Amino acid sequence: QAESLVSYMGLLQVAPDEISYGYLITVYSRLAWWQMALDLLRTMPRANAVPNLVCFNSAITACEKSGRWQLAVSMLSDLSAEQVELDQISCNAASSACQRVAKWPVSLSLLTLMPTMRLVPTEISFGTSIS
Repeated sequence: QAESLVSYMGLLQVAPDEISYGYLITVYSRLAWWQMALDLLRTMPRANAVPNLVCFNSAITACEKSGRWQLAVSMLSDLSAEQVELDQISCNAASSACQRVAKWPVSLSLLTLMPTMRLVPTEISFGTSIS
């Protein structure tokens, strides 16, 4: 249904933008539809929509909810490649994905790397890494 919204926007000659894509990726994230979220994220440049932090964080969260910890962690480097500054939410979601499948060493590594990324770990960061 979310994709039909993008199609419908095209019929109305309204170009989907970062906000509409971000909304749709967030919907997929809440449903844990990681493949759909990542597909939509990848199609954004073809529609001249630049993926922003909300889009990436929602896609990382979709991976986290689906137990796709490798994808969640790899998306952190995708953020850098896209020249989007990651934030605590990005790291916390990737860390949570690792914890969800008992990959706590990776989760702790993300926690210790946060200061090198100029991010201050939050209570959520610590809680996610030790849960």
